Amino acid sequence: MKDIGEHTRVAPPERYRDLLGYRKSLDEKDSPKTLQQWNIEISNDMVGVTGRVLPPETILLGSKQSVNQPDKPDWTNILRTDSISQSVHLKSQKWVVIYPRRESDNANSFISNLRQVANPMNINIEDPLTIEIEDDSAITYTNALKKTLKPDFQLVVFIHPTKQKSRYDELKQLLTTIMPLPSQCICGKTLSKEKTLRAVCLKICLQIQAKCGGELWRVKIPLTNTMIVGIDVYHD
Repeated sequence: MKDIGEHTRVAPPERYRDLLGYRKSLDEKDSPKTLQQWNIEISNDMVGVTGRVLPPETILLGSKQSVNQPDKPDWTNILRTDSISQSVHLKSQKWVVIYPRRESDNANSFISNLRQVANPMNINIEDPLTIEIEDDSAITYTNALKKTLKPDFQLVVFIHPTKQKSRYDELKQLLTTIMPLPSQCICGKTLSKEKTLRAVCLKICLQIQAKCGGELWRVKIPLTNTMIVGIDVYHD
């Protein structure tokens, strides 16, 4: 994905340079004749417009620490040693981890590392209810959850040996329509990489907190009693 990103997430200067290169290529071979037949004329340069750069927002964390780094809008690493704005504690036996037998080592490593990265962020994660199943079919996961589900459960975590969209869709549909419950699906292969395991668990921990109603960080909003709605108008 990183290699693909080098081609899909191009910085503005490089994108501008490539477009000018493409424009220059239209002056070669039969392109000018074809454009003339179509009555199309393309300028040698792009249209310049005057824009504005908005000041960066100040991000507030749980310890009142503020983050303001416009050149690098990523403050995930700061949370390794700071608390989130408002945390949701996962109580003992009130959250479930379901995994096939062959993923038992990855499941244990995940639970251990999740608790380690959560502690500095002032998130208390107690022992989950762990359920080991025989295979990785969607029906096996579903049956295991139905047998143990209680009204006060906070979260269910599924660990899958491989990525399978049909299984993922079936479980997500179950947990959003029939058995409403926050859920997190994890590929066992992701948890098997020891060098990146803590970083992966940190991101998963933040995702779980957001799904369970936690508040990761805040921004200063001068308005009160106001709902702000953002609407996308373009996707590249």
